Amino acid sequence: MLFLGIACAVKRLQPVPGDYIIENNYIVVRTDSLIVAVRPIYYRSPNGSVDSHYFSLYLQLQNISNKTLRLPLDSFQILADGNQYSPFSVEMLLAAYPAYRSLSWSAMPTDDKDERRLRQLYDEDRRSLLADSIRLQDLLAGGKQSGYLFYDIAAGRAKELEVEVLGKGLRFAK
Repeated sequence: MLFLGIACAVKRLQPVPGDYIIENNYIVVRTDSLIVAVRPIYYRSPNGSVDSHYFSLYLQLQNISNKTLRLPLDSFQILADGNQYSPFSVEMLLAAYPAYRSLSWSAMPTDDKDERRLRQLYDEDRRSLLADSIRLQDLLAGGKQSGYLFYDIAAGRAKELEVEVLGKGLRFAK
């Protein structure tokens, strides 16, 4: 019986030692102006409509300089199984919702309680996705940001992947 429990366990991506700090399953990279902590974490939306659609990285960023830093979205590329993956913009994530899940649709009248409740649940997940996504733009002097970046689900199926951050390859493996 114990054997079945071990065989069915889901392997998670863990940091692989390298030229960086590993702390609480995060890989931490530091420059003279920025601290970045990265960890693959499975994103769970409140009602489950987003959960298995994307591979996600959780980031914590801190600007330790006295200048505003520009962080373009392509700063966090993933290389997995020979394929390169770029994070989805928030606009792309929201566009992936079918039209019937849009916020404007919830304003349309309906007599069906189940349909209204389903729309409410999707709208809650959509708002959560917006709130939990990190927006890589300008990071003010002394500012902090944290949140998720979302990628094609195929990136998370790899046994090993590398996240390019500040010119360093951060490696994770199952």
